[in-house]
Parts: sequence; C-alpha cells; structure tokens
Amino acid sequence: MRLGVGEVKKKPLEVLERKLSVVQPTNLDTSLPRRTLSLCPECRRLIPAEIYQEDEKVFISKRCPDHGEFRDLYYGDLETFERFHEFALDGVGVENPHTTIRNSCPYDCGLCEQHYSHPGIVNIDITNRCNLRCPICFANANALGYVFELDYEHVAAMLELLKELRPVSPPAIQFSGGEPTIHRDFLKMIRKARELGFPQIQVATNGVKLADFQFTQALVDAGLHTVYLQFDGFKEEVYETARGMKDLLEVKMRVIENCRRVKPEPLSTVLVPTVLKGVNDDEVGEIVNFGLENLDVIRAVNFQPVSLSGRIGYDERMKFRYTIG
Repeated sequence: MRLGVGEVKKKPLEVLERKLSVVQPTNLDTSLPRRTLSLCPECRRLIPAEIYQEDEKVFISKRCPDHGEFRDLYYGDLETFERFHEFALDGVGVENPHTTIRNSCPYDCGLCEQHYSHPGIVNIDITNRCNLRCPICFANANALGYVFELDYEHVAAMLELLKELRPVSPPAIQFSGGEPTIHRDFLKMIRKARELGFPQIQVATNGVKLADFQFTQALVDAGLHTVYLQFDGFKEEVYETARGMKDLLEVKMRVIENCRRVKPEPLSTVLVPTVLKGVNDDEVGEIVNFGLENLDVIRAVNFQPVSLSGRIGYDERMKFRYTIG
C-alpha cells in the first residue's frame, strides 16, 4: 500500500500502525514549557534544563552550579516544532540489550533496556582519519589529536550483533567517520554487511575517493546501496569556509556523475549539505532544485545544520546557528 501525503499528515499513528507492529503512542511530553535533562558543556555534568517558547521560537536553558547558565536556540520556528510532534512515536525497545545500566543515560550509552525504540539506522564510525581538513569538523583525528580506527574483525562482530537484535534488526547500516572510504578494509566491511542481509548499506562520505569511477563501481560491486554525499552548495567560497578548499565543487559533480554511470543502475545518492547561517543558507532552495533536476541519481537532500558545541559563547553560536525548523 502506498500512503498519500495527506493521509500521513492527518492520521500519522493510525496509518503507521497498519504497517508496523513495533511502534506505540509516544510518552514524550510535547507541552511548552517543559523540563528535561541536559549536560553542562564545560564539565559534562547532568543538569536540569527547560525548553520554552519565546518570540515564536523555541529555546533551551540550563544552569550548572559550577559554571553558570547556558541558553541556546532549540528550534527557529515554533510552528514547525509543534508540527513535528504530530509524528512522534515510541518503539517497543530492544528485547536483547547489550549494555548494562550503571550511571543511567547518557553515560551508559549503548543498546540498553532504557531505549524506547530499536535502532532504525546505525552509524558505525570506522575511523577518525580523513583526507580533508574541514574547519567546521569535530569528528576527525586533526581535531581530536589522536587516531581512532576499528579493525575489520571488530566491525564484523558489531554487524553480527546488530543483525541479532530483537524484535527487529536495523534496516540500515551507515559507515561513517572521519572519512570511511580511506579505511583499508572498507570494501570488505561492505561485503560483510551484504552477506548478513542488511536491506540498506550506506556510506557518509566527502566524495574525494568516489571521484575515481573504478572505486565507485567497486563500492556497488561490494554491495553498497546509497551514498550520503557531503554537498554544501555551488560557490567556491562556501567550500573554502566550510572545507578549507576552493575547488571541491568540481569533485562533487564528478562523484554524482560517477554514481549515475555505475552498473547495473545508478547508485542512489543523498546530498548532505552542512548549513551555516551567513555562509550557505542562501543556497538551500538551489540545492533542492538541483536534486529535483537529477532524480535519476539523487534520491533526497538531507540538510544538517552545523554542530556548534562545547566552549563557544552565545553570541558566536547565534552568528552561525541554523535549525531545521
């Protein structure tokens, strides 16, 4: 059964329950203001927080007894925030958890019995090494000061564990990093995921290695289904600011063409723009139009507002803060 947009919008839970047996009405408190828990960005202590409305926007504020008060923009548009709650659902949890609860969330992060849902898409960071040095990135060895890399045996064990999860195993595996394509066993990891029968095998990549057609074809032959391609816009200055290089647009276009040319059919590609206010937020519409013009290979656009975290002042955060609502 194919669901119409109107049907989903009017009765999201009723429609989904006809298709799924692992969802239930949410326990999430959707009222404003509401209390929650958050982390102090200085000491990472768990502290009380409040989510509240102000000037048709949604903010979060919290106070650490040692480091004072912190305030941030949570959603840029109240109406969008409220609309998204129409689609809020909980799952039924994981029947065979693998993490022991000692200090509670988020300190015991993992597949624990406190989860309301099963994993939908699992990101496996196989390395923090990268072949770019993006000024805005916090997930690579250059920023962290050390190298973290999983070997093939570790990743294979993770995939086997995920496949055994109940009531359902994850429908999608996404290899990420750093830059996952530079891992020496990356193709081997894809083949393992295919062997285990995951319906969707994906990679989140800057695309540099996929500019080589033979490598892109090798990904398809190994079993890759979808490329999540870093794609920040059409201006050289955008890439210079966000990625530290001017000539990356040509690389991105070559990658898209390679994904179009592979056999037996185009390699499904999702454009992933990291959006910074004042840098490339003016290109959001143009990126969507570009995707629509290339639907034979581009399946979606996944906008990701830049992550601003840690020791950064409020005024500096607001200078670049861009939210999905």
